[in-house]
Amino acid sequence: MSVRGESRTTEIHLNSEYIIDRDKNSFQTDEKGTIKGFIWYKYSTTDENQLAVFAFLENDATPVKIEMDGTVAPYHMIDIPNEGGKKVPFTITNLPHGNHILYIISEKVLHNTISDPLEIYDTQRTVARNFLSIKVHNEQTETSTIPNNYAAVEKIQDLKNETSVIMQMYEDADLTKEVDTINSMDDYFLTIENQYDFEMKAHLKLISDYETLELQQILIPANAKVIVPTNFQAFQIDKSARIIMVAAPSEKLAISYALRVVKTTKRFPIENKR
Repeated sequence: MSVRGESRTTEIHLNSEYIIDRDKNSFQTDEKGTIKGFIWYKYSTTDENQLAVFAFLENDATPVKIEMDGTVAPYHMIDIPNEGGKKVPFTITNLPHGNHILYIISEKVLHNTISDPLEIYDTQRTVARNFLSIKVHNEQTETSTIPNNYAAVEKIQDLKNETSVIMQMYEDADLTKEVDTINSMDDYFLTIENQYDFEMKAHLKLISDYETLELQQILIPANAKVIVPTNFQAFQIDKSARIIMVAAPSEKLAISYALRVVKTTKRFPIENKR
């Protein structure tokens, strides 16, 4: 259970040969599309933590597998002590050629044995959102580029200085009942806040258990709260799921680094299975 005074910080560090400019979050692979480094979990919490760690590319559907402790897999379960944290070495190889934004996500595992409502609440919302801008030197792997088909969405409110990283999901278009569990056959309404002075082009990623699926792509106006109708009927989802939004300014800004905005829903249990 999360209590006042707990702290969680997650940092990604790559080995020196892969660094172009750390201050600009800019990195590169070797000729095999490989990067190596470690994830540093700096934790001070009441209890030990178990995290699921997975990765995906922003605009490319090529699956990303991570090697940890000699095992290569789409995701890993990591045990983190309650004090002192932990450094977890990792390797990612065979990334597709080109310039990519690589997201590495760590989130608390939602076990069905958890019964305390406050612990469930904390677990559903604890997500570390890290990304790296990577130039991939690898001519061997074909890319699986996602088409840039961004759809405009409905603005429901003007915003100024809103900073929520949580996206809410509702059962009704009037936004009166928040979703507790997902039924894959139902329609839902997702609200997203863009507190910035620029329009965002966003990918909504459906994380089914810990598999990343492309859900939809949207344009979000500046300083706006929007509502996004969505459903999961085209997907096979199993035990639990969340949506992660990864977004970039739709126009080039006068900055020297790749600016990205990452927001998430909580992790929802699945009510039904097909």
